[in-house]
Amino acid sequence: MNEKSSRLAALQFLEAVQVRDLARTRGWIAEEERRQAAERRAERTRPSVPVWLLDRGPHQTLPPITVHVGGCWAASPRAQKVGRDAARQALSDGVEACSACRPDAKLDALG
Repeated sequence: MNEKSSRLAALQFLEAVQVRDLARTRGWIAEEERRQAAERRAERTRPSVPVWLLDRGPHQTLPPITVHVGGCWAASPRAQKVGRDAARQALSDGVEACSACRPDAKLDALG
């Protein structure tokens, strides 16, 4: 094999490697685009978190024992969704504010 044909073979080999690498990179890009699109879809379809919660503990027939900000980790799964006015009224009626999410501070009901 002469020097010209070996140089040509080396360049052709380099081209083949670069084509393979480009295809792999394009695959990574396509996968990332799919992942980001899925995240955007999930964000659009995620249910909204209630703004305020009244927690009655395990006894749903008793008066509320704690007021929470919606999404608080300390709220019971049975906590009732309520509006801002109901949460403020509960706090003013003496229902305890959650010490984790501090709904009293967010409702300007410190007292």
